[in-house]
Amino acid sequence: MDRYLELLQNALDAVVGIDVDQRIIFWNYQAEQTFGWKSGEVLGKDMAMIIVPEGFRDGHRRGMAHYLETGEGPILNRRIEVPALKKDGTQFSCELTVTVMKQE
Repeated sequence: MDRYLELLQNALDAVVGIDVDQRIIFWNYQAEQTFGWKSGEVLGKDMAMIIVPEGFRDGHRRGMAHYLETGEGPILNRRIEVPALKKDGTQFSCELTVTVMKQE
């Protein structure tokens, strides 16, 4: 594992990475603790179906579509608080930051 991935894997905050199709491509140990899902259970799955509460999924998808179309998003690089879901269906307040990482 390269050292940057190792750093993310061992971060004290949950780190969730998605691709342009919103499929989970990275899920660290703290994400497992926070959301209750093991990485093997969520990798390749639609992030919205895993951690976004049902009533917020359409808004999430619209926001992602807007970003993919324009490259702009009102929540980029800002800390915000949003509702999130645990594996057991419990909804909780989650503080997050969305950052774009372009693949080379």
